[in-house]
Formats: sequence, C-alpha cells, structure tokens
Amino acid sequence: GANSCYRGEFGASPLIRAAEQGHSSIVVLLLRFKSSVNAQDDNGDSALLWACRMGHIESVKALLAAHPEEFFFIVSASREGHEETRR
Repeated sequence: GANSCYRGEFGASPLIRAAEQGHSSIVVLLLRFKSSVNAQDDNGDSALLWACRMGHIESVKALLAAHPEEFFFIVSASREGHEETRR
C-alpha cells in the first residue's frame, strides 16, 4: 500500500497535498488511515493551514472534525479572502 508518511516536494505529506488541492474525499480517507494531522511541510505549514489558505471548505471541515482544537488557522483563511471558511 501507499505510505501516508511519505514526504514529497517541499516536505509535504499526502494529507497536506490533498488539503492544498481541495481533494476532501482523499483528506477524509487519509485521516481514516491515521495520517498525521499535525504534519508540517518544510515551511511549517499544516494540511489545515493549506486548506484554509486555498479556501477548500470541505477539506477544512474534515480536518477540523479530526482535530477541532486547531480552529485558529481559520484566521489565515480570512486574511486570504476566504470568508466562507469562518462559518
């Protein structure tokens, strides 16, 4: 099977890439198979931060459901103009 701990370009995990690209069904699948929601890329950015930054609402919801205490990343989405992520 695939290695969910794999680090690709810029140190991004599969969960980070799926969140960044808005592939919410993949985000849910990776979370179900225990991908680290706390993993960070080489810049220190997490999957939740990327999902917020890119305005991918369903990915944000899935990540928050898995790790609700990280709600502060929603602020990043607001700064990027993605107001709907604050709902």
